[in-house]
Amino acid sequence: MQLDDVAIPVENVLGAVGKGHKVAMCTLNLGRMKMSANCAGTAKKILATTTQYATERRQFGHPIADFGLIQRKLADMASRAYAAESVAYRTSGLVYHALEDTDGMGPPTLDDKLNTLTEFSAECAMAKVFTSEAYNALADEALQVFGGYGFSEEYSPARMYRDSRITRIYEGTNEICRLYAQRAMLRRAWKGDLDFDSAIEALSAEAPNGGLEALQHADSNWGFEPIASGIRDLKKIYFYLVQAVSEGIEKDRMFDADNQQYMASLADVAIEIFGAESTYLRVAKHKLAGAPGSDLAEALARICFQRSVERIGSEANEILSALAEHGDLRSHLDHISKWLPLPAGLIETRAFVARSVLDIGGLPASMT
Repeated sequence: MQLDDVAIPVENVLGAVGKGHKVAMCTLNLGRMKMSANCAGTAKKILATTTQYATERRQFGHPIADFGLIQRKLADMASRAYAAESVAYRTSGLVYHALEDTDGMGPPTLDDKLNTLTEFSAECAMAKVFTSEAYNALADEALQVFGGYGFSEEYSPARMYRDSRITRIYEGTNEICRLYAQRAMLRRAWKGDLDFDSAIEALSAEAPNGGLEALQHADSNWGFEPIASGIRDLKKIYFYLVQAVSEGIEKDRMFDADNQQYMASLADVAIEIFGAESTYLRVAKHKLAGAPGSDLAEALARICFQRSVERIGSEANEILSALAEHGDLRSHLDHISKWLPLPAGLIETRAFVARSVLDIGGLPASMT
């Protein structure tokens, strides 16, 4: 549809004349935030469907849910669904509370909404990427668990698999969302809102148990504190990588086509931190409330955190090996290695999560 010389009544104009692009972009931000909730909810539905099938399908005289590799799939699916939901909750909460605190003089105005959605545009883009890719991963694993039946339209994974694919395309492709999120974060730094050297120093100065005093008396066999300190270290890696890229590439050429791979890798690091931290904060709130299921929540957070560590380590290697000369590469990698958390054994953790998910038939409502 093309509109040429169409007169718009004054009362129908959204925002200021000539500023329609801001309304359009903020509509995208709102759509990305809403889509993250949709993807997270659908991911949980996929987990429940797959869990039910795994208990009903029998092979070699046993339900396939008894087999270790099926349990591993279910545990990883549960972790990604929980993390996706945590990201969706956090992003919508940030926007909601910002609008709630506008002026206390009634409902937020259009300008309030536009300013808030602009402020959290990076978070909306990251949430869209994180949750849509979690949704895709769960749909893929569901089809694998169903086997050949998963390709048949008589079984739900065929529809889930097909429908999940579009979520990485609309509301801005995930490639565009990665570049957009990273650009938004760099602009904060260029405006002086974020200083990377100061950020690293501040993270290093935090007490090892910073923010966890209220959790010290909570029973846990899963070791929650290493996740908190590990997230701080992952943030240091992100800031260090941004500094390295900023020193190696001219500011005006950051988003040239030739440099988009650097920007996407930086965005992937930020997105993984956002996901791991959102999950951690949700578990912390869960424990502080004394809600049931805290052991399961911690186990899910551990799996999510380890997946983020592995992805961040890979992206850091990609960036630094492309930027550094051979003599400098070792120095960069040594620097990163002191912050990169050590691998964690997850075999028992996954088994625990799988048993819990199979007993419940998915993620429990009490963890919402």
